[in-house]
Amino acid sequence: MYKIKLPYRQRCNIKDECLTKYIPIIDFKKEKIFFNGVFYGDMMICKNKEAKKAMDNFHIALKKVMLQEIITPGEIICIDNRVVFHSRSVFNAKFDSYGRAYRWIQRLFIAEDLNSFSSFKTIDNRVFQVNYD
Repeated sequence: MYKIKLPYRQRCNIKDECLTKYIPIIDFKKEKIFFNGVFYGDMMICKNKEAKKAMDNFHIALKKVMLQEIITPGEIICIDNRVVFHSRSVFNAKFDSYGRAYRWIQRLFIAEDLNSFSSFKTIDNRVFQVNYD
């Protein structure tokens, strides 16, 4: 079992790291498999030594079967965070003649129910913004 720290932009404050409750890396819900994990930095806290060893072995197994997908300008990949582990590799940013970055979408959230966004600032119909200040 593991606790996962919320990403830096979502943490309550520096002293409170906003951890999840203990959860499994692999979970079965409604006949579907869901994955819970963050394999960078110190984002996952193992309950004990056995959990740490299992997490390390799982991470090694993921690296053996991972695919590298190169996204070129004009392409988009949609990834369901509940069922796919993914990462970004370092890249050199490219800018147009006005200094605007070519990377337009950094993160996009798709939800089945918009009610969870009711406290967010509405930018446009079905487009919301949240500030994590």
